[in-house]
Amino acid sequence: MLPFFKSGDIDFLLNSFKRTFDVITMTNVLEHVLSPESIIEKCIKLLSRNGVLVITVPNDFSYLQKKLLLENKISQPFWVSPPEHLSYFTKESLTNLMEAYNLKESYHIGDYPIDFELLVEESNYINHPDLGKVAHKKRIAVTNLMAEISIERLARYYKSLGDMGFGRDITGFYTL
Repeated sequence: MLPFFKSGDIDFLLNSFKRTFDVITMTNVLEHVLSPESIIEKCIKLLSRNGVLVITVPNDFSYLQKKLLLENKISQPFWVSPPEHLSYFTKESLTNLMEAYNLKESYHIGDYPIDFELLVEESNYINHPDLGKVAHKKRIAVTNLMAEISIERLARYYKSLGDMGFGRDITGFYTL
């Protein structure tokens, strides 16, 4: 896949292509742009008739994060980070954006819900930054353990998380 990998300014890259693609994947891109709509419009023009647009974004202002704020598990929305992040998404808002451009949701997946650690003070890595590395190690260990049992079941688990809007990141799969 390396010969097909492109990295750089998203507007420049999208404008430089002179063909269509069966799959376009953007991982942690949309939250960094001023106009996600413009990027989606350009991607649609580059998708083949049966193409799939795969978008991963941080799952910010999620149900879980709002609950953490409401219940004072965290004191502020730690995920808000201008100027790096200019746009914020949840499963619902990402789907709404895609639907506005007549893209149909195939499914969503969530990744490991590390923010679950914030529900309990003893593992709350926001209130206790020294716990961040421990939370990350746990995330890796749990993911590897589940993968050892069954990649297929792990994929179903992540799909279930995505369906419920959980996961630190959310990935949506959309078609024309």
